[in-house]
Amino acid sequence: MVIIDTPMRGWSHLAATDLDELHDFAQRLGLWRSWFQDKPNRPHYDVRKEHYHHALLLGAKPVKRRELVELLKEYYEKG
Repeated sequence: MVIIDTPMRGWSHLAATDLDELHDFAQRLGLWRSWFQDKPNRPHYDVRKEHYHHALLLGAKPVKRRELVELLKEYYEKG
């Protein structure tokens, strides 16, 4: 499942618990692989607000920023 948080200051974060799914989704959204942020427990793409609605149309689940961080920490700390 791909998730995206609500834009703040013009930016959102696109994330998923499956990195292959995340990279495939990001490519369909038109993001460059070099934009991937490989952060411990919270790998994500930084996404400009202009891409937010397109990400939703492609199937990303909207969440609040705190939810995104909690979901990723929970998943990646288990693994």
